[in-house]
Amino acid sequence: MASKEGGIINFLKAVKREIEKTTWPTSDKVQKAIAAVAVIVLIYALLTGVFDFLIGLVMQYVLQV
Repeated sequence: MASKEGGIINFLKAVKREIEKTTWPTSDKVQKAIAAVAVIVLIYALLTGVFDFLIGLVMQYVLQV
């Protein structure tokens, strides 16, 4: 059973103190990270589409659909 020492108010104060210690990234860093993720997702989607198309062609050839 959880200890009631301190209670929820002290817990929330501790959470607030920890959040204040957090170093948040700058807007520029966030934009660069979003752009990098978008490029990687687009490359991944393109490669997945190409491989899907190629596998489809191979399956049509093998099964003579």
